Amino acid sequence: MPSLALNALSLLLGSGLLASVGAVTITLSNFGNGALCTGPVLLTCASIAPNACCDAGVIFDETLFQGLPPTGIGIVYSGSGCTGKATNTGYGLNLCLSRGGKGANWNQVSNSAKRDEKNCTRVLPSTLSIGNRTFNIFGDVPLEVSEDMLSLFNNSRGIAEAPEVPPHFLPHELV
Repeated sequence: MPSLALNALSLLLGSGLLASVGAVTITLSNFGNGALCTGPVLLTCASIAPNACCDAGVIFDETLFQGLPPTGIGIVYSGSGCTGKATNTGYGLNLCLSRGGKGANWNQVSNSAKRDEKNCTRVLPSTLSIGNRTFNIFGDVPLEVSEDMLSLFNNSRGIAEAPEVPPHFLPHELV
């Protein structure tokens, strides 16, 4: 006969109340199309841990949080490195926040009021998407090329069509 504790644990796991914290992906958009979090040019920070900050050093219009746990909250900040005022927050597995900022992170609901800017790890985007093409950014990509990619993202604000891919981005394309 199963113990009461084992039954309670099975109930929590089955209900999603005790979910394991998986990787959260944060995608930044400049399209400004009314909280759709899409656009022709996107920056993505993959596998973001709680209290890590997706920060490209640029202003963005919309933020998509994918894979938030049931007890997670997505937060967008006015300052780089997830500093300054929280401009928008929300809950949901695939959460789109329309008020932009300079940094975005997520945390467990119980810890959201205990944000510690000194212990927040800055994470640079790992990919830049232009239309249906994706490119590595930062990491092994030369700094000059990564900066050009950020400029393309900055200049994409409000455009509906994907811009032409500069030739020096091509060696960094993910295929």
